[in-house]
Amino acid sequence: MDRNIKKGKNNKINKKLLRFNGIMLADILGLFIVLMSIEGFRERHLFVSLFMTAIMVSILIFFYGNIKIIAGYLKQLRNRVDKQKFGIPQERQEIKPGDMKTLDECAEACEQYIKTTKSKTFAPNLSAMIAQSDRFKRKKATITGSLLERFSDSEMSYSKFTSVIDNIEKIIIFNTRSLVTRLISFDEEEYESLLHRSYAMGSGNDEVTKSRLGIYNEYLDYAKKAVDINENMLIKLDALVLEIAKLSSFDVNDINNMDAIRELETLIQDTKLYK
Repeated sequence: MDRNIKKGKNNKINKKLLRFNGIMLADILGLFIVLMSIEGFRERHLFVSLFMTAIMVSILIFFYGNIKIIAGYLKQLRNRVDKQKFGIPQERQEIKPGDMKTLDECAEACEQYIKTTKSKTFAPNLSAMIAQSDRFKRKKATITGSLLERFSDSEMSYSKFTSVIDNIEKIIIFNTRSLVTRLISFDEEEYESLLHRSYAMGSGNDEVTKSRLGIYNEYLDYAKKAVDINENMLIKLDALVLEIAKLSSFDVNDINNMDAIRELETLIQDTKLYK
């Protein structure tokens, strides 16, 4: 696609140069033919001088026009190179909530929403989710490293741990994707307007205002619940890291009886029911 765009721009520059040069050459040739057709023109030194001056001016305009067109093109090209060199994004493609399948894509979608909407209402929630994604990745790496010191990745004990961790990751991704999807339909400007009206009217709020605020408050409640669920998962993961560090060896039965594992499994099950 970039090659097609670059090719289209080059064709545009070439056409502009050809059009300009064609017009200038036609003007010079036309002037030459007209003046040469005037009887006695060659014997009149003043007219010859004027003719030569006109030709020189036309040539100067010819070169000036070409230089200006080429300089403009080079300036655009230099700007594009600078943007690529210093990492300045030329066009940022918006991530659709349905396409968020990884923690990194979730974090990027949250950042995108904050930047594009300038949201003050949900910026704390989305920032918390970005931080939670980063924390989960660090904890997952720590747990995986500890497990591989004790088990091979083909053992049932290892699979038991990784299954729990993978389910937690899926829940964090689901919560983030669900929140961003809901926020697309959230009208922050209207919400702030309703808040100002509600504060101004005090206890005398009309039913319509109360009803509309109630709908918007459901967004706030959902955002808080999503962040709280993620946070509870991370707290239980911390407990799991500690239990793994304390035990020198264990089998599958030991793993099933670990408090952190049972609490995580219960939390995962409750979260699936909540969804």
